[in-house]
Amino acid sequence: MKKKILFMTNHIQYSDGVVKALTELVNALDKEKYDITIMPVFRCDEDYLKNIDPAVKIKKAFGFYFRGLSKIVGLLPQKLLYKRFIKDKYDLEVAFQFGEPTKILASSTNKKAKHIAWIHGYGEEHLKDHESFDKIVCCSKSSVEKYEKVFRYPDRITYLYNLVNEETILKKATEEINVEKKYDFTFCTVGRLSPEKGFLRLLKCHKRLMDEGLKNNLWIVGGGAEFDTLNNYIKENSLGESVKLFGKDSNPYKYMSRCDAFVCSSYNEGFSTVCVEAAMLGKPIVTTEVGGAKEFVDENGIGIMTENSDDALYEGMKEFLSHPEKSEEYSKNILKISDLKYKDRKEAAESLFDSLWKQ
Repeated sequence: MKKKILFMTNHIQYSDGVVKALTELVNALDKEKYDITIMPVFRCDEDYLKNIDPAVKIKKAFGFYFRGLSKIVGLLPQKLLYKRFIKDKYDLEVAFQFGEPTKILASSTNKKAKHIAWIHGYGEEHLKDHESFDKIVCCSKSSVEKYEKVFRYPDRITYLYNLVNEETILKKATEEINVEKKYDFTFCTVGRLSPEKGFLRLLKCHKRLMDEGLKNNLWIVGGGAEFDTLNNYIKENSLGESVKLFGKDSNPYKYMSRCDAFVCSSYNEGFSTVCVEAAMLGKPIVTTEVGGAKEFVDENGIGIMTENSDDALYEGMKEFLSHPEKSEEYSKNILKISDLKYKDRKEAAESLFDSLWKQ
């Protein structure tokens, strides 16, 4: 008999790294072994659903979102929300994101189910909630090391790297684009346009470089709440010729494949999946020191990891522009990475799930 798995997340939407990680995971899991359901608590972008295997069930909780709704919902009794939205009995309940998914499943009344909480950034805000889960899954070894120091049950913590489907990425990367490059060197970044991704500071770094005569193009792909803020900054600082703000796009790889280096400017990440995707396209990386950056970018020698500050990010980008010959060395090192394999990561996830039912 198939095991029934519920994955709960905040939203299903484009330009969302957590949703992308969840999509790759559920698409990869063996449908002969698992009966899989995803429940977005809030927004559910119907157009995005075409990316998810039709065998995966989608059950909405609220099905909508407006600013401030998550705070309102957070004040409600979480056990009542669990009973309101989760009618079926599952063998495994997975809180795939912080906030409401974690709070609701921490209040699960299904005593026969096993429970997993997934951490994509740093989960200290859920220390108490996490005590109700059988396993805490981080996205990188470095995140495990941090969380073990503060969590009451460190033996419950493990990590699984996000699955990344190289075949799909390489295929989509060949799609044509019609974008003029004003300068020789192009940085590209991809993600949800929200404050934690650091895109405003990235624009400020770009402006500093341009003012110093270090000319470059900056491509930003993604939609989100900060679109107008970023667009206004571009206009106010006359950066329209060097910066392209493409907005939401279901295929960011066509842009990534045509850049010279990828930038992760985030303040916080559990493990930047898009950095892995950039590496699969052979692109060197400059990243702030977020989860996974040291073990993936720095230790593999595929780019520059900077301190998580505006000045350090600026210096990292400047290093690429001042010494373009290093990009070739970083790209060669990408070919040596051995732990990107989709199949291995899929098997690791299934092994973890199966092990819980044997306990």
